[in-house]
Amino acid sequence: MRLVVVSYSLQPGRFISPARFQSVHVIQDAPWAFELFFLFSLLLLLEFVLPGSVRLASMTPHPFWIPVILLSVQYGTGGGLAAALTAIGISWVIGWPDQAGGEDFYDYARRIWGQPMLWLGASIILGGLRSQHLYTLDVLRNELADAD
Repeated sequence: MRLVVVSYSLQPGRFISPARFQSVHVIQDAPWAFELFFLFSLLLLLEFVLPGSVRLASMTPHPFWIPVILLSVQYGTGGGLAAALTAIGISWVIGWPDQAGGEDFYDYARRIWGQPMLWLGASIILGGLRSQHLYTLDVLRNELADAD
């Protein structure tokens, strides 16, 4: 898997100009890919092992929260978004719950898309915080290396 990340340095009170872009990093592999595959494989195995009336979608909280939160807080926005999008894709493949008889379209859409939108939001917020921590750690490591 190949990801391209563009990073820039901006000091307080300065405008972003093209000259301020430090570098374009090409990441050869995504370190979260194995964990993503392992966690969702485990959850899919659980889905097929459970008896017929019990499904992952009927559990509260939804088990897909586990990889979304874990990958977001460990790897940042990239890992979290990959987990959230994988969770949405797997939910679509497994099948959405059927629409109830007295349920109109908007109630059904809210019920179906409520969790996936929360997965995306949580991965962006938690992943963004972690990405900021990783960036700050990288800056401090570079400053320490320059001080030596």
